[in-house]
Parts: sequence; structure tokens; C-alpha cells
Amino acid sequence: MPRGENIQEIDKEIKELCEVMNYLPGIEVTCSTSGENVRPINIWFHVKNTNVGLFVLTRCSDRRYWVSGGIWSIELSVGDMFEDNHLPITYCLNSGNIVGEEAYGQAKCLLNNISRHLSHEGFTRGFNINIQTPRKVLIEKRNDIS
Repeated sequence: MPRGENIQEIDKEIKELCEVMNYLPGIEVTCSTSGENVRPINIWFHVKNTNVGLFVLTRCSDRRYWVSGGIWSIELSVGDMFEDNHLPITYCLNSGNIVGEEAYGQAKCLLNNISRHLSHEGFTRGFNINIQTPRKVLIEKRNDIS
């Protein structure tokens, strides 16, 4: 089971992306919205203990490695409460000005891109990334998209 207590409450259009994000080391999705066809997708998350997952997500959503990377972004905000020995930094992956079916399609494309990166031996070896993400999960997600 992926990290994140409320994974079952995530909108169906972005649930698979949130699940895979939760498998990335250090990332814990805390809240999300699909935008309900009228607003952009927003997925809020914390980064704890390691930044490997954040690196993978940032790489996969970058304009150089993903066709929609110039539209989507990862923003950050800071809170005022120090909890669980972690600084109060919250990240948000969002679909920019893209909404509805186009945004949901791009979310699936991003999911596929994450899967491709984690399956690419040159990428994982070159950056010394050893993610314990069940490959079966990524392969199943990738096959659902293809």
C-alpha cells in the first residue's frame, strides 16, 4: 500500500498518478484535486527524509523530458508550524492552465514518463537511484496507459 492516509479519497482522474507519486522515496501526497473539469489539477505533497523522489518527479515533469513540462509545474509554499521534526514546506504539482480531459490525459502521460524513467537502466544507474517501487505497479500502470 502506498504512503498517504487518504489515497482512497483522491479523485479517480488522478488517483494512479498520486499512487505512483506516493511510491517515490520521500514523497507523501497530502491532498489533491482533479479540478473537476473546470480548474487545474493540483496535487499537494510533502518531501521527507530523502529528496530522491522529488528529483525523479522534477525530472519527469521538466520541459526537456516531457512534452507538457513547460505547462505543468511544481510550486512550493511554507507554513508556520514545525511538525514531526520536518520543516513546514508543502509542494504542489499543478497542470497550469490546462483543465478537464486534456489535463487528465497529460496526467496519464506524466505517469507513463515516470514509469519510463524508472525502467531506464541508464537513468537509474547514472543517478544512482535505487527505488524500491514495485516494478509490477509501474508496469501495470504503464500498460493501462499505452
